[in-house]
This record gives sequence, C-alpha cells and structure tokens, in this order.
Amino acid sequence: MSVKYYDSEFEDSEFGEVYVRYNVRSRNIIFRIIDGQLWITSSPHLSDSVIKNAIGDKREKLRELFQRTRTSVPEHIIDETFKITTPAFCFSVVCNREKEFRLHRVFQPQTDPLYVGMPDCAVVQLECPYQTDFDNEQRQRWLRKVVEAALIKEVKPYLQYMLNQMSAKSGLAYEQFMVGRGKTRWGWCSRLSGARKKLSQTERVIEIGPYTQEEYFPHKICLNSFTALLPLHLAQYICLHELTHTRHADHSDDFHSTLDMLTRTILGVSAKECEWEMRKCRTDINCFAK
Repeated sequence: MSVKYYDSEFEDSEFGEVYVRYNVRSRNIIFRIIDGQLWITSSPHLSDSVIKNAIGDKREKLRELFQRTRTSVPEHIIDETFKITTPAFCFSVVCNREKEFRLHRVFQPQTDPLYVGMPDCAVVQLECPYQTDFDNEQRQRWLRKVVEAALIKEVKPYLQYMLNQMSAKSGLAYEQFMVGRGKTRWGWCSRLSGARKKLSQTERVIEIGPYTQEEYFPHKICLNSFTALLPLHLAQYICLHELTHTRHADHSDDFHSTLDMLTRTILGVSAKECEWEMRKCRTDINCFAK
C-alpha cells in the first residue's frame, strides 16, 4: 500500500476496498487509482452514502480508469531478471548462498558524452538468498520498497547537480533541496517562511530576457527520485518547471510563458513538446525496469 493513512473505508461490490481521505478545502469528490485500489478525497461534511452515490454515477468512467492503470504499464517481478539501467542509477538482483539480504554499491564514471562531468552513476546490487520466494506478494512489496529507498538515497547528488545547472542557466535561485517519493508528481516547490531576501549585485544570477532577481522569496524544491531515471532533457525540464515556480506560484499564463521561454533558450525545445513526452512517463518502477 503506497498511501497508509485514510479517514474512512468501505467495500464496493466491483472495486473492492475504497479508501476515503478528508480535506476541508476540497469542494469536489476526487477519484484516484493508487496501487490498483480506489482512493477518494472529499470534504469531511459528505457522508459515505453521498460518496457511494458518486461512485455509482461515475462507475463507467471508473471502470475505464481502472482498465488504463492495469494495462498501461506491465508489472515487473523483482527477481534475478529485474534490472534498471540508466546513467544516474542502476539496480540488479543476484542470488547467492548467504542467508541474509545485502546491498552492494559502487560508482561508475559517466561515459555518455551527454552526461560527462555529471556525478557518477550509482550501481546497486541486491544479494538475495537462493531460497528467496520471488512469487510471494509480501516479499515483492518489500523488494519494491528496497529499490525505492536505494533510489532516493543514491540519486540526490545527481539531481542536485542538475538543479544547480538549470538554476545557473535560468537565473532562478532556490534555497533548499530534497528528494521525495511522490506517487504522481515529479516535483514540487514551496515558499519558505521568513522575510524576503535581497540579493547583492555579486549574488545576482544570470538574467534571461526581461527577468531579474534583485529580490525574491526563498523556496524549497523537492524532486521525485524517479526524475533521475528520465531522459536528460525531460529531467532538466522538470527542474526548470519547479524553478519557474519560484517566480510564479500557480500555473498561470505568466508561468507558462516564462517556462516556455526558458525551455526554448536552454533546452532548444518548447515546453509543450516536453509536456507531451512527459505524458508517457510515470513515477513507477515498472516504467524503468527491464
């Protein structure tokens, strides 16, 4: 289960267990499929009967949503054939005579010309006992947690290096950085509490077009660990997207025009092209496994 906390639950004859979370700011009933189960976000003022009626009204669309989530990405069993191979992170599984599970990690220099100069690739190998039951569902859930935890730990230098690159090229600064594990979002940006910080002339970063940064609010940027597994230009696009939020908090027309200007200037493609490619990507191990 990827989401552990919920306020209410009930059984649906077709969709099984339905989990409900309350949000006082929610004005609508929001349906999501998470790990093959139906999750609902609604106002705490709505009763279960109202939510059940909403499921009945949306049942046909929910069936289509379940079908898309089940068929869009094939499920990979984590066993000796499981591999993730990217310039930022590699993961594999081997079986040996040891009685315990062990993780081994080495770093390999970047050899692809696109990645030369970037942090070394983290190569992680999980050693499993010979008698490991890879068909056991509980064991598979544990193995997925191991892969995700290793990914979060190892890709932080890679992502921070890339974010610093995009920050220097775009002229958009940030204060804090972290790597997260969101199930749907590739990144997020939040304003830090405190007064504005004024930049001195020597601290001011590169200006692009009419945009300057004589004064700005400090922000914290968090990138999803799966961002490191994306093709380079898409990972850079995610960085630019979040950096643009340091200037425009919402997805307004000004936000999109600034982002498009930055992607065209720095990446040589439009923001729309990157957004279209991102629609094919998911924050899911199965999307990157071989």
